[in-house]
Amino acid sequence: MIRFPALFALCLAAAGLVAGLPPAASAAGDRSGDHRDRTAGSGLSASLTAEVADQLQRDLDFCAGVDAEFGFDCTKYALRRAGNALDGNTAYRTARMALAKGDTRLRLAVKDNVDDSRLPRLHGFQIYRPVQPQAVAPLQDLTAATLDDIRTAIATAPEQVGDHFAPLAAALATGG
Repeated sequence: MIRFPALFALCLAAAGLVAGLPPAASAAGDRSGDHRDRTAGSGLSASLTAEVADQLQRDLDFCAGVDAEFGFDCTKYALRRAGNALDGNTAYRTARMALAKGDTRLRLAVKDNVDDSRLPRLHGFQIYRPVQPQAVAPLQDLTAATLDDIRTAIATAPEQVGDHFAPLAAALATGG
């Protein structure tokens, strides 16, 4: 036996088909349902900036708590994740390029100073490689300089409208 609400819904659907209306599932528009589509808006977005700044801050805070020998690889991945989150949106090109440059700089430094006598460490789903103990102090200086260079590049970006990139610069200033 068909209940009244089910019969009512069936009648509404049939009336919609007869009238040529789109189904209720596509009433939201032509979006695919992927709310994380970075290329949909090719402009500055306060929500995207805040999301990336928050993630970068969390990642850098996490890296500060990791053993010193593994922290440089962790910071490299934090910069890479932030850059990947901005990828595809042309308004963030300067910020993405600065983050990518910092990622490359730290990646090469870790690669040159990796300690092959120790095993990498797994944190979450990420594997961090250790650096040699004598390389920790120079790499700390390099990491601080790299974060400062990225912060300067982001803060002085020509396409910055108002203080739009300020949360990214603040995340870099307090992180690491």
